[in-house]
Amino acid sequence: MSAVTLSSTPELIAEYAKPDQDIFGNPITVGAMVRSYDLAVLLEDGRIYGMETANRPGVRVDYIEGEVHAIGEIFLDGCPRYTIKITKECYGADGVDTSDVCYGAGHFVHPPLNGTPKSMGGVTFGVVAVA
Repeated sequence: MSAVTLSSTPELIAEYAKPDQDIFGNPITVGAMVRSYDLAVLLEDGRIYGMETANRPGVRVDYIEGEVHAIGEIFLDGCPRYTIKITKECYGADGVDTSDVCYGAGHFVHPPLNGTPKSMGGVTFGVVAVA
């Protein structure tokens, strides 16, 4: 897996510019259940930081989980967004549902589409399909 950096080529960035799928190649469609991670970062060596992975069990992660209601229909801060209806929120500890103290189940959130360029370089990829 290649890292996306400030010096990334358009071809490398295009590899991650896929709003209809996650970084692992799983499809993201309207009606799909997804997780949206706050601070997912792809490191230079290809490891993912800030997102739970098979090789990082129990790592502290922050995410919301929910159903995709729309893809790219809403623009916020100049970029297209997913529309996700929250079913679960976890902040501060992996797997601890905090929906009662945060946005709350049933509210909508709008993370940027996977592949949206970031202001400091690279692209977003923090929305992943839930198996």
